[in-house]
Amino acid sequence: GLLEGDDALETVGRLLTRLLAIGLSVYAIWNAFSPLPPLQERSLFLLMLFTLVYLSQAVEHERPTQIAVDLFWLALSLATFGYVFIEHEEIAFKSGLVTQTDLVLGVVCVLVVLEATRRIVGWALVFTALVFLVYCFYGQHLPRWVGGHGGFDLDRIVTTVYLSGNGVFGVATYITFKFVYLFVIEEP
Repeated sequence: GLLEGDDALETVGRLLTRLLAIGLSVYAIWNAFSPLPPLQERSLFLLMLFTLVYLSQAVEHERPTQIAVDLFWLALSLATFGYVFIEHEEIAFKSGLVTQTDLVLGVVCVLVVLEATRRIVGWALVFTALVFLVYCFYGQHLPRWVGGHGGFDLDRIVTTVYLSGNGVFGVATYITFKFVYLFVIEEP
């Protein structure tokens, strides 16, 4: 566990993981009755969920380098989802205008999601997601009858994947947060 021979640190890590899991459950139930704006509620849900993923893995690892890598990914998760949670009104207001910060955090968000996916589900889903990302960038070189399109630049891809309700914060996250998660926490 979290740094071999340091039982106190491992205990704190496990306690934080449990408290965060309880906090996520309380938030999901509270939000059912008093919802936040869509982008804000989903970013907080993903912030807590990804923090749980990386923190629980840090607690399980024994080598300091593995723990440091887990905590690095955790910090990136906090930055990407925390930014959207705090700046949700500004993001909605600027509607498609992408800043340098948005671009950087959008790329980081994609990496954070892909890494969490790899850890939880495996390489198959990561590979599938990467194929679709490559398609976004290079689909304009395909014939229209195969699914070719006019092409998308990095700004548009980041806006769609990171800053809109069509990507990371879209329908899948909405359904997971509003319905699936609530049923999961009710299981004994």
